[in-house]
Amino acid sequence: MLLINCKNYTNMSDNDTRNFVRGAHEVSRNNGTEIVISPPQHLLKWLTGLGINIMAQHVDTASPGSSTGHITPELLKNSGIYGTIINHSEHRIPPDDIKKTIHTLKELKMVSVVCTQSVDETIMCARMRPDYVAIEPPELIGTGKSISTQQPTLIRDARSGMNKLDTHTRLLCGAGIVNGRDVSAALRLGASGVLVASGVVKVDEPLQVLEELADAFVHQPEEK
Repeated sequence: MLLINCKNYTNMSDNDTRNFVRGAHEVSRNNGTEIVISPPQHLLKWLTGLGINIMAQHVDTASPGSSTGHITPELLKNSGIYGTIINHSEHRIPPDDIKKTIHTLKELKMVSVVCTQSVDETIMCARMRPDYVAIEPPELIGTGKSISTQQPTLIRDARSGMNKLDTHTRLLCGAGIVNGRDVSAALRLGASGVLVASGVVKVDEPLQVLEELADAFVHQPEEK
């Protein structure tokens, strides 16, 4: 999985995002890489039906009904949303809420991606059996210095620890990923995919970078 977190960047908050999703669909169709996009929350429903799975950036543990201002998984499901990111470094939640959210998403047949900051937290959350855990050292987020080249042991150790668990949870990694070589290194270290934000969203030609990242799932880029 190549998961793009658009966060709340203003350049991904209007019709440009719709064009980006359409372009991502073409990239995915051309090389077969699964691309999932997590746009600003106000665009979620608007971006469904364009050929790319759309994922929320956060959900609450509240239920439908008298829960003003909360984002409920049930209503997202009704709007055609694929799943959600949980516990991102910019929106951390308690372990009990992580576990409850994973359980609700499983009941709704929605995909869960739990973000973690360390190997120990990755193993803890993997025991909760989400679909994915995404290890992201916070000190590398937005730096352009990739986890797969700067802290490769985090990916390797997380993969090793998860292999000892009786779970089908898959490992993603993120923080500082900006090119195909970063993706290729992550896959070699045992990740099943990557979570990317500013490395795609804040560049001048996001679709061009997205294509390079997606191609790395299929072809090993040449070393430079």
